[in-house]
Amino acid sequence: MIVDPRPLRPARQLYAEFTRAWQCRDNSANESLDKLAFQAQSDPEAYDFLLKAIQEHRLAHPAVRKILLSETAIEEAVQATLAMVALKLHLFEGKSLFATWLYRVASNEAKRVVRSEARTQRINEAALEPSYLSRLSSLVANREVVFDVMGKIDPVYSEPLRLREMDALTYEEIASKLDIPVGTVRSRLNRARRMVAAELKSQLGS
Repeated sequence: MIVDPRPLRPARQLYAEFTRAWQCRDNSANESLDKLAFQAQSDPEAYDFLLKAIQEHRLAHPAVRKILLSETAIEEAVQATLAMVALKLHLFEGKSLFATWLYRVASNEAKRVVRSEARTQRINEAALEPSYLSRLSSLVANREVVFDVMGKIDPVYSEPLRLREMDALTYEEIASKLDIPVGTVRSRLNRARRMVAAELKSQLGS
């Protein structure tokens, strides 16, 4: 249902109505939030109260915490969500609840944080200590996703990565165990990290 933003009402009143309903777990909270979102498209005061509602009532957090675990990453995604609300609020047409619209925005920003971290870990060799997989597991809320990714890449590459990241073997120990040169170990590890990052990106969405 598209909520008619007219006539304009004091933004503070809309915010107060939303807060009361939200605290009481009343379904009317969604209606009040929708009205505030529509009014925020043309009313700076309503926009300020909309952001206040998102921040104080942590409206973006459920979507973000479903994907991310690290508090630093969560905060980054929440702040990015607020920025995207500023950029895309005019696109909200009321075809769904504003809360649903916000959930999608927050989810997309959380996935962006994961993709960005994966790229950073792939490129920055210094990021490999502590281990690559441990860092991904600390970032992604569902750790099973990370280990599922490991099972999908070629064992030629996943085995050196497993030995390095899970068994904490040195390059020389891996080379001895697999009977391959140290240089081959390094190249296979680099390839494996790229494959993990690519598969993780695929699972989390583009």
